[in-house]
Amino acid sequence: MFTFEFTHQCRSQCSGPDNRMKPLDVPEWMPSHLTAIHYEGFSEYEMELVEQILKEAKVLKTMKITVESDLDTKSKLRIHKEIMKFPRASQNCQIAFD
Repeated sequence: MFTFEFTHQCRSQCSGPDNRMKPLDVPEWMPSHLTAIHYEGFSEYEMELVEQILKEAKVLKTMKITVESDLDTKSKLRIHKEIMKFPRASQNCQIAFD
């Protein structure tokens, strides 16, 4: 079992399409061992990273996403809807938003 907590510290100075988090090469161990993720400080520019993790993590049970507090309600709702549409390798994965 492996749990991963990701905190994005960059905030507004990193926001914008040119400062997107680049999708990572998925480590060999991740798809079969990652069971939980808490992503704090999420912004819309990190959608690809979340999509890739959901697509690869076969035993993921929970993903908790805390969206940046300075995003407006409309943006938060759009992010929520889009993430919920992403395909998941784990049929048991539950996604929660703060």
